[in-house]
Amino acid sequence: MAIEESLHREIQVEEKTDCTSNVVVAVAVEVLLVVVVVVVVIVVVVVVVVVVVVVVVVVVVVVVVVVKVVVVVVVAVEVVAVKVVVVVVVVVVVVVVVVVGVLIVVVVVVVVVKIRE
Repeated sequence: MAIEESLHREIQVEEKTDCTSNVVVAVAVEVLLVVVVVVVVIVVVVVVVVVVVVVVVVVVVVVVVVVKVVVVVVVAVEVVAVKVVVVVVVVVVVVVVVVVGVLIVVVVVVVVVKIRE
């Protein structure tokens, strides 16, 4: 009986050791996954910020160029109808640029959300 009890205790000790090593491995894997997710999120946020900055810079440059062209055209042409057409064209161009910028930001946000899932 004593030998059986001794063997039974050894088996229990080995099982506990196996469970402990499994838990350590599981925790290590979870920590590694968290680190990877944090790094990916940081990279995605940096990319999104860069894209947004580029879009804003492009929008500003386009608006400045369009305004300069409009000023030159309005000064050169004194007809009221042409001024109205130029203003409408400028408004349409600005609206299109803003809509495209917003669409780019929306696409980037959707991609980030899909990556996080």
